Amino acid sequence: MTRTLYVTDLDGTLLGPNGSLSPTSAGLLTAAIERGVLVTCATARSWTTTQRVLGDFRFALPLVLYNGTFTYDAASDSLLAADEIPGVTTRAILDVLQRFGMPPLVYGLEGSRERVSWVVGLENEGIRHFWADRPDDPRNSPRAAWTDLPTERIFNIAAIGSAAEIVPVAAALRAQIGDAVELHVQPDTYHPADVWMDIAPAGETKGTALLALAARLDADRIVAFGDNFNDLPMFAVADESYAMAHADPRVRASATTVLDDSPDAVARWIAANATAAAAP
Repeated sequence: MTRTLYVTDLDGTLLGPNGSLSPTSAGLLTAAIERGVLVTCATARSWTTTQRVLGDFRFALPLVLYNGTFTYDAASDSLLAADEIPGVTTRAILDVLQRFGMPPLVYGLEGSRERVSWVVGLENEGIRHFWADRPDDPRNSPRAAWTDLPTERIFNIAAIGSAAEIVPVAAALRAQIGDAVELHVQPDTYHPADVWMDIAPAGETKGTALLALAARLDADRIVAFGDNFNDLPMFAVADESYAMAHADPRVRASATTVLDDSPDAVARWIAANATAAAAP
């Protein structure tokens, strides 16, 4: 029998406009999981912020984090899969960002702990929004200068700015770095004037991570839900894909079907349509 893995993006898809999981969605997903539905999430978020927005709800399956760079098992508090940007590539990226005066957020590992580094005093509005939305985040690792930013064991680099600022930086990085990294540019869900540029290890996307997770779970179908450009690789590998009505036209065009933006639309769809998994 078919085993289907149902995978939802968080921000702008499963979560409400306030960036949290509603009690209704939590209840519907819990009931689906209890009847044997294979359901999880794929998000640009870290585990630190994912557990915050999920509240008391927990997915039973591993989660795809950082746009596919991490696959994380919350039950055992362990990384199942992770990748890093080579140090030489990290240094080249930071050189380009410094040349454009675009302050970065540098995500790395110190031992087994995640850290997010930035240069104190060079924060732009996007970075100020980032930390304002993450009070008391245990990952923060401020640095005094560009030369203090870490370049080894880095798994993500982000920059946040206006479209006019981000677009030429992204073009310069693509010209210099090419396919050595995965580069995503998309608007922030909660601060629409902010545009994010996320840089991940080459080959690491929500799509590649989902294929690996489906294989781990012996699932032979994937159904995906999303709303932003970083969901396109997930849609590309899914057997069915559902875009939210507010998504960019290019995202909607790539989907099997478009869902309305009513509250709890994704959880209600899963409750009504998802089938329990057969034994592997």
